[in-house]
Amino acid sequence: MSEAKLPEELIREIIRLCIPPFCPKAFLKFPVGRTSQQRSSERAEMAGILLVSRRWLRIGTPMFYKGVVLWTSRQTSAVARLVATDPAVGRMIQYLRLESGSMTRPRDLAKLAENAPSIRTVYVEGDLCQDDSYDGLLRAVRYLRPTKLYIAVCPEVAWSAYGPTTRRRENLAVLSGIVGMWTSVTEIHFSDGEALGHMWQHCLHTLTSLREVHIPTPPDRSNSPLSPTVVTYAQSPAFKRVVFHGTEKRDYVTRCFEKAKGHGTEHANTLAWEDELD
Repeated sequence: MSEAKLPEELIREIIRLCIPPFCPKAFLKFPVGRTSQQRSSERAEMAGILLVSRRWLRIGTPMFYKGVVLWTSRQTSAVARLVATDPAVGRMIQYLRLESGSMTRPRDLAKLAENAPSIRTVYVEGDLCQDDSYDGLLRAVRYLRPTKLYIAVCPEVAWSAYGPTTRRRENLAVLSGIVGMWTSVTEIHFSDGEALGHMWQHCLHTLTSLREVHIPTPPDRSNSPLSPTVVTYAQSPAFKRVVFHGTEKRDYVTRCFEKAKGHGTEHANTLAWEDELD
């Protein structure tokens, strides 16, 4: 049987078997230090199978777009044009990762979001480059309905090494404002670098749909009977479960969490640890 006579269902199955399965955990992994996610992947390297014919290209292209990582404004523009002309690709996108440098063109990111209605998980880089901004994300926010958010921010103590601290605080204020607009969010993950100050705490308390928050383990203040951070999240009525990541200070956090649950509040959240989850 010639290639032209192969049924589309068979071609789709052949392509599916040739490309590695999409791995959400690897796609959403926070960078270690200043090392960003690798730009190449096994899935991208297998895209050559689409060159068999134009028919294979048409059938197989959407299968490579379950997760989209955007690094530059030029790349954002290219993907925006693609999903506008090929609705099948837009419908396939479920995971969107926005790195610094990809959110400066409002019209393009909005067009991408408008034509990708299946996006439910969004990863946002909170440590922007000097010339970057959240203008594009502000324009796109009305088209996105994520249920899970991943926020990557470097420690505040490291800000001075990568740019003006004031500008970074302003950017984070804008980002927290954007997050506060997403009433569809039920789960938020923060990187180890974000200390979750009052700005983020206020934002999280305004999200009525939020049920679970993943945060870094707070500093160990063993001389204090209760960690203010732990108390805030143990008693907050804004969500149901608090998941800490990091293995250090586990006994201290657990002790504070249990004490906080009995301090003058009827609401008490569930404590969990990232490495103990499935």
